[in-house]
Amino acid sequence: MAKIDDISRWLYAKKWPQLESALCREADGWLAEGRAPILQRLLHAIPTDEREARPWLNYWLGRSLIHTRLPAARRHLERAFAGFRRADDLAGCCISCSAVLDALWLEWDDCTALDPWIDELARLRCETEAAGSPECLSQLSRSAFAALSIRCPGHADLPFWETLSLKRLGLQEPIGDAMLRGLQHMIHYTWGVGDRARSTLVLETLKSKVDKVEQPDFAHCIYHVAHAAHLHWFSDDRAACSKQVKTGLALSERLGQPHWDIPMLNGILYKCCSLEQTEKASSWLEVLRQRIHLQPRPHDQAIHYHFIAYIAWLKGHAAEALPALQQALEIAKASGFSFSPLYYGLALAALRIDQGQWQSARQGLARVRRKASRIRSDNLLFMSHLQGAALAEATGHHRFVSVYLRMALTIGARQRYFAVPWLRREVLARLCVRALNESIENDYVYTLTTALALPPPAHALPETRNWPWPCRIRILGAIRVQHGKDDVNDDGKTASTLELLLAYLVAAGPEGRDTHRLTDALWPDLEGDVAYLRLKTAIHRLRRLLGGTDRVVHAKSRVRLNPDKVWVDAWELERCAGQNDKPLASLQAVVDLYRGTLPPRLCVTPELHYFAQRLEDAFTCLVNQLAGHAEQQGQWQAALDLWRQAAAVADQEPFHLGVTRCLESLGRYRQARRFCLQREAKTLP
Repeated sequence: MAKIDDISRWLYAKKWPQLESALCREADGWLAEGRAPILQRLLHAIPTDEREARPWLNYWLGRSLIHTRLPAARRHLERAFAGFRRADDLAGCCISCSAVLDALWLEWDDCTALDPWIDELARLRCETEAAGSPECLSQLSRSAFAALSIRCPGHADLPFWETLSLKRLGLQEPIGDAMLRGLQHMIHYTWGVGDRARSTLVLETLKSKVDKVEQPDFAHCIYHVAHAAHLHWFSDDRAACSKQVKTGLALSERLGQPHWDIPMLNGILYKCCSLEQTEKASSWLEVLRQRIHLQPRPHDQAIHYHFIAYIAWLKGHAAEALPALQQALEIAKASGFSFSPLYYGLALAALRIDQGQWQSARQGLARVRRKASRIRSDNLLFMSHLQGAALAEATGHHRFVSVYLRMALTIGARQRYFAVPWLRREVLARLCVRALNESIENDYVYTLTTALALPPPAHALPETRNWPWPCRIRILGAIRVQHGKDDVNDDGKTASTLELLLAYLVAAGPEGRDTHRLTDALWPDLEGDVAYLRLKTAIHRLRRLLGGTDRVVHAKSRVRLNPDKVWVDAWELERCAGQNDKPLASLQAVVDLYRGTLPPRLCVTPELHYFAQRLEDAFTCLVNQLAGHAEQQGQWQAALDLWRQAAAVADQEPFHLGVTRCLESLGRYRQARRFCLQREAKTLP
């Protein structure tokens, strides 16, 4: 093998053919060993006219500069390509075209500069296929796929290059090429088309390659970038993306490679904003600003403007958000990157919806959907359909809410997305309630609401009966606690004090009860400090019974059940009583919950006895409302069924009179007479 000193002798002897041949054999190894500066010094020492006459010399000079001086690297690589084209060197054309595309991709400045090279790709494909050179096509596949995916992902040739590139990813190749190839695929499969299966496959391949690298280097940085993007979209762990980004940022700082930070920060900012963690997002935004200051590029500046707008929107400052978002959109359009304008277009539609500019929002969403369909982007379709559902809800087009929801959640369930940018959590929660009530992808919606820790919408009850509550408490007729889909059985060992504490908290409602009143009610004979210690112990036991410390809140001298984590049938009953604006089907579902009032063994104080009576009155109100409506509509059989259902769980005279009245209205006089006689017989001493 040629040594450096041999190559130096050929340089000083001006033996250019021998020098060129030696460099072609050795340069790849030098670059892999981090000896690019040596290669640069050698090549710069060659006279310019001689270097221009030999395309391989320009090629290796461009390759040696690609990680330090991208614009200069691209100029040398373009001259190398021109030389190979003049010499009809097909292999040289393919390898230099690939390097030019790499330089443009890494430069991340003006994606429109890719256009002439995309045209060149089509010519090279025809030439290599005609020449029967599959290896040239395979080498070109990575850069070709990257160029098409970021500039024109709807291009007819993209699947061809994608297939070749994925095949080569599984082969043995230099770690730098393999990691760059994997990153380009990950950007496409996460931010581009949202393909979970392929993203997972590529990420696992990258992990297997980076695990073989003993010392952390740029390959590990690339892995962190790819992994953070995957976690943002596909992980149901809210904290996983943040942990990955923090690890990646620490590594890039240690290695002095801050250019990898921007894509990682983009992922964590999307995650924080989607979760409406505005303080964390603002902190990450400051880190982003500092990184952009080191190397300002148009795409990065657009990202910065976009998140300025996002955070302002979350804080309710639409006037501040709009100009920043428009600036991001203009930069993205000018840069020629295919996906960014679609993301920022969705953001602009969200702003328009908030501002009540329905037509503008509708047109913007339609544009995004058309382009997303053309490039087969599932995640952009998912987001645009959810925005469409939010717009339909805001404008009162309830039928279209369900249509858009079904389209969005079908995609979301297939890809298992756990990120929903530019949709307020309150709106998403309402849409999830509707989806659950209409049985649209229930399993996925349960997982999504849990993964995002969505609180139940405050103004959608009683529709939230299907919400995936972490804990359900049923106190009507008997005490039963349910975690998720599993009933908690206490085997009769639950202390009566614990049951009474639960009954008092349910009776107090979501606002809770003062600790002094609780201790006086539960332990009237104990001193204050002793009773308070008993209360803390009881709260701890109740939290264990309910399945989590967040189920019972003890703060500011009050104790309460957490209405965001706990569903209570008694609260549902009282909320619905007397609400004439609720759908009858929802009220019927609440009536079906009733199995009796508070268990008699818990009615040990006037307060709990009064609460039991209050629940019975609420039930009576609901039954009167539903059955009365049925009678007014002449639906006597439906009314009869309701009166009978009520009479079976609550022995009240109005219910029995309702049964008799409906039987007579149906012409079933004998049954009515028999029912009255049976009632009289039961009341006789």
